[in-house]
Amino acid sequence: MLQRRLFVGIPLSSALASRLAREMSSWPEEVFLKTVKENLHVTLFFLGFIPESMVPEICESVRRLCEAEDSFEITFSGIRFVPSPDDPKMVWLAGEPSDALRDLVTAIKRELSFAVLSEPKVYRPHITLARIKKSAFRKLEVKPEVEKNVHLVEPVETIVVYESIMEDGERKYSPLESVPLASC
Repeated sequence: MLQRRLFVGIPLSSALASRLAREMSSWPEEVFLKTVKENLHVTLFFLGFIPESMVPEICESVRRLCEAEDSFEITFSGIRFVPSPDDPKMVWLAGEPSDALRDLVTAIKRELSFAVLSEPKVYRPHITLARIKKSAFRKLEVKPEVEKNVHLVEPVETIVVYESIMEDGERKYSPLESVPLASC
């Protein structure tokens, strides 16, 4: 049975994606596996491997849900090593929680419960900027200056059902369904 690797997310404006790509451009390639500009997004809900036959119903469910959801904004407060600066695995642009975002994630999980069971964990909005090459990072005598506080506000006007695919040895996030929120 053919399966597709899916998640629901928020695409970034070209201005924010470009700013983040510029930010990452000085990070050393030997230490950071940087997210390519075209793949930058905020994940709302990761579904995992889903049978091909369920994809239309998932897209329809997200479309129906978005008809009732208003647009809102996400505030990002800093670039951070995750889980910690002492033992990083990734670099995130950390987002601030909001009622609108929490309500949207809860609604998506509820709406897609027919497709996958979600784990009860706290949702932390973020954009994954890079993964750390652990052995290269440990060898550095002087660690790169990556962490910093920022204040960025990004409008959320569209929700996308993405498929994660490998193409020519590279990960690519391909939109299957792009749905504007109700007030857009």
